[in-house]
Amino acid sequence: MEAIIANIHKLEADVNLFEQFGIDHYAEFIFTSVNPEYRRLGLATEMYKRSFALLGAKGYPLCKSNFGSPYTQELALRLGFQECGRWKLTEFVYPNGTWVMDSDKVKGVQIVMARKL
Repeated sequence: MEAIIANIHKLEADVNLFEQFGIDHYAEFIFTSVNPEYRRLGLATEMYKRSFALLGAKGYPLCKSNFGSPYTQELALRLGFQECGRWKLTEFVYPNGTWVMDSDKVKGVQIVMARKL
């Protein structure tokens, strides 16, 4: 997990939301999830919408998250997030250069997305 987080931080530095959006701070959503038994009921949508309202009221200009699942990527687009960067999960490497994930089994992408509040 530590290697994945280190790779995500590197990718986020490449995206540089501060420069892209001309801001000096933003809120970040990490590991948003809904119990499988309660999925497709609008709970994640409601959690995000309430968070947008709260963060906007607190003066945050932007929120950001990384989306790896096609389902969460679709949700993010419906909620007004825009793609800021994308990487194949096979590009995640340990400091010694070996892959964090088996490149023959991993087909997904990690997408950094942001939404103005």
